[in-house]
Amino acid sequence: ASITAGIKQALSSRDKLSTLGLIQAKQFTWGKTAKQVMEVYEKITSGH
Repeated sequence: ASITAGIKQALSSRDKLSTLGLIQAKQFTWGKTAKQVMEVYEKITSGH
């Protein structure tokens, strides 16, 4: 019974971690990254 419980827990954790990973990945877009890079370049070139 403990092996079965362990397998179920591992599969459940995998699904949960996969879902959380997808949610985290949605926070990053090429547009947002480009905007942040441009902000850094602007700060560097303005001397701040």
